[in-house]
Amino acid sequence: MADNTDDNNRLEGHKVIAFAKNVDLVGQQKKSRLVSHVDADMAFSEPGDRYTDELMGLSDPDEYFGDVGDSPAGEVDKARRWAFFKTFADGKFVGTKIKAEQLVDPTNPTVQAMGAGRERRRDKTILTGFFAAAYYTDAEGEIKSLAFPAAQKIAVDDWKYYKGLADGTATPTGNAPLTVAKLRNARKLLDASNLEDKGTPCIAVEQADLMALLTSTEVSSRDYGLVNALVNGEVNHFMGFNFVHVNQGRIALDASSNALLPVWFPGVMKYRERPLVTTQIVMRADKRFRWYAYYEAQDSCLRSEDAGVVQIACKRY
Repeated sequence: MADNTDDNNRLEGHKVIAFAKNVDLVGQQKKSRLVSHVDADMAFSEPGDRYTDELMGLSDPDEYFGDVGDSPAGEVDKARRWAFFKTFADGKFVGTKIKAEQLVDPTNPTVQAMGAGRERRRDKTILTGFFAAAYYTDAEGEIKSLAFPAAQKIAVDDWKYYKGLADGTATPTGNAPLTVAKLRNARKLLDASNLEDKGTPCIAVEQADLMALLTSTEVSSRDYGLVNALVNGEVNHFMGFNFVHVNQGRIALDASSNALLPVWFPGVMKYRERPLVTTQIVMRADKRFRWYAYYEAQDSCLRSEDAGVVQIACKRY
């Protein structure tokens, strides 16, 4: 590509800056479904190809008897998790200088398309982060990979806390979609984490999952209206969870085409994003002197504590 350093081949600085802000503005007006439900920093500025989350262990007092004795001693256990940045970029040709100058208009279709794409990227990164392998530093200081624990997974045929359990009713069997019984089990697993300070637990669902929940025999007449309101997007809270509705096809599937729904405390998921190349709008001499818009950034998502995330496998119809 030819070098386009001539000032005549670039838009004035304030127009380039206006374009960059418009991309972000569109993103704020059309937010991703998940960014507001995790610990997110879209202006992360630290250098390096990775970032860390430092965790401190437990410290409990000792009971003692007598007036004289040794003072308790020791150190609080420490842990460190790592996340590695991935780079993404977007660039579009916009034609003549007149069309390029229109990019300062937030209703410009190029601005809207690039902004929406950036928001979809954020959701993709966060959804991947829920169950991706976690990287941690071992006792020797080496970075190791740790798979998402099986103890935090609720199977597709799970009926552990079904309605009638306390009355001795026979346990239902078979694979099931999202059910009240699975929500109860997820809540129990999260409660065992002692992470209540990390926010109200969330669950990401697609419309198919909400429709299946609506058909559950455990959803009483009183609750039917509330679940129906979930389906219609009128409310987003049920059984102690904030339901986050994502677009069809965004939830990962296992080898048997079961949906793997993430349930999480917002504070345990760390999303970080930072710009790599400031937004440029330049004339490309190698493309018949047409104008071109481009930005480049990096992002990553880190699961800081496994106990704060649960995976629910759900049959899809």
